[in-house]
Amino acid sequence: MLVETALVLPVLILLLAGAYELGNFMLANQKVSGLSSAMADLIAQTEDDVAESEINDIFGAIAYISEPFNVVTGGRVIISAIRGDSTDGNTVLWQRCRGALAAASRVGSTGATDVTLPADIELGDGETAVLAEVYFSYSPRLFIGFFPAQQLRSEAIYRPRFGALAAIVDDGATPSTCGGG
Repeated sequence: MLVETALVLPVLILLLAGAYELGNFMLANQKVSGLSSAMADLIAQTEDDVAESEINDIFGAIAYISEPFNVVTGGRVIISAIRGDSTDGNTVLWQRCRGALAAASRVGSTGATDVTLPADIELGDGETAVLAEVYFSYSPRLFIGFFPAQQLRSEAIYRPRFGALAAIVDDGATPSTCGGG
């Protein structure tokens, strides 16, 4: 009986640890997806033009939405407002970021033109959309050194509910710029 237990126990422990790690990875992926949707939705609900302080307040929710993962230190959230233009293609009107991970938006930075939106969404002339991109560097908790960190990414796009969100109102709050925009 002891011999069988000694042979089976390491396999069972390895299976249990693998199940834990897989579940943790799936939870991180789900949190990243939910965070991108929540960020785009919260910005899209603001009225007319959004204020810097409102963006900072919304970014303050990142830690709560992404618990138990710390997306602020191990990831990056990028929010972009994009306007359709039949002449220049879609244009990035403004962009704000939060997070320590060095990740750039796939649509470009503020002022970028001829931007391709996710899922080939097309905007009409003057229509705007809010795009939230979330990047997170997931590192295994138990199998450290056996598996490299994985960069998770999710994006969500919403149309503004009220107004066009074409500009950010300078209300004195410190902007969460993305380095150049």
